Amino acid sequence: MFIYYREKVKKLIDWEYRKHMTVLQKNIIDDPVQFWKYVKDRKKDRRNINTYTYENTEVTDQAAADAFAEYFASVFHAEKPVLNPDTAIKTAYAYIHRDVASVSITTVDGNDLKKAVRRLKPRSAGGPDGIPVFLVRDCISVIGRPLLYLYNLSLTQSRYPESWKLSRVTPVPKGDGGADVTSFRPIAVLSVFGKIFEAILSDRINCQIGHQLHNSQHGFRTARSTTTNLVSHVDYICAQMDKRMQVDAAYFDFKKAFDLVDNDLLLEKLAIIGFVPKLLNFFSCYLNNRRQYVRLNSCDSGDYFTRSGVSQGSTLGPLLFLIFINDLPDVVLTSECLLFADDLKLTLGIETEADADTLQKDIDAVSQTRRDRWRRGAARGFWSRPAHVPSERAKRPPTAHSAPLETYLHSTMN
Repeated sequence: MFIYYREKVKKLIDWEYRKHMTVLQKNIIDDPVQFWKYVKDRKKDRRNINTYTYENTEVTDQAAADAFAEYFASVFHAEKPVLNPDTAIKTAYAYIHRDVASVSITTVDGNDLKKAVRRLKPRSAGGPDGIPVFLVRDCISVIGRPLLYLYNLSLTQSRYPESWKLSRVTPVPKGDGGADVTSFRPIAVLSVFGKIFEAILSDRINCQIGHQLHNSQHGFRTARSTTTNLVSHVDYICAQMDKRMQVDAAYFDFKKAFDLVDNDLLLEKLAIIGFVPKLLNFFSCYLNNRRQYVRLNSCDSGDYFTRSGVSQGSTLGPLLFLIFINDLPDVVLTSECLLFADDLKLTLGIETEADADTLQKDIDAVSQTRRDRWRRGAARGFWSRPAHVPSERAKRPPTAHSAPLETYLHSTMN
């Protein structure tokens, strides 16, 4: 009898397991979180860090949460931005072209709300207010009308609710940095009501300025991805190799890119791209006095102000960053320029030393732009990772650069 039921239980467990795996596979597109949760649980090298290191001191629990808050707060600018829309408009007049669109949002409607709510993931974490996402999504037919009233009142008065400016931050490891606090990056979780509002605003702004975003930008854009970026890059390299030319590429990254956006300069760039004064006033309020706190396990740090940057984990943050960085490719005159959010590639076919100097001029132009145009934030948060991409068909020796950038470690591969 025991053997009979043991075999029956084994078959039942096996059947349920296969059923579970089938569901995971079918839902991998709609619910990838569950798939990666399964992968994480199955990994043998799972990390469960309880003790962290900050400034050569081991910290745990509340002390660790406070250490993360201190480190994350230190990244932002210490000086409070002015965020004066009138100043932004005056500065923008020198840059505005006739074909710039007039970007405005007067009201939002039920269709905007439904579209944004449909994109909410029910299992997403609730924000600092403790309101769960699934509750808002399931009850939107009841709370939709008062929510729309709040959104439209916010736009009419150009005021963004203070409670929606508070974000809860979760430290996420950037790589194999171990337990060092400085090897983590902050991912923000916003109030679900603020998240819905940001999704609506992002859609409305995108449809008005999408054509103004530089064609070389592949990050955070519809029908573009790392794949389209890589295909464009490889296509250019192959075209130059077919001409039996050497190909050089310089790769750039922006250190703490989202955190170091100068908000006064961002407001100017919103004016340049066509934001009307009323919408500029709204974003001046949106960017002002934003706060975060760190939650680590069950411990919460105190609040701290974010004097610069755009929120990682928000919906509007990536779009605002794209607007901020949108003029960078304009200074690249000759090289093939490709962007994916804060990652920049400059590539050029090299036949003579003059071509190498041309690439160097574009590299210098990018470096000079972040000093002159991006002020304190980007100037101290910029670094480059240049590389040499050889052509297997090139018969001539590789052409060297005569005046490399400070951090340009030029290597040659034969």
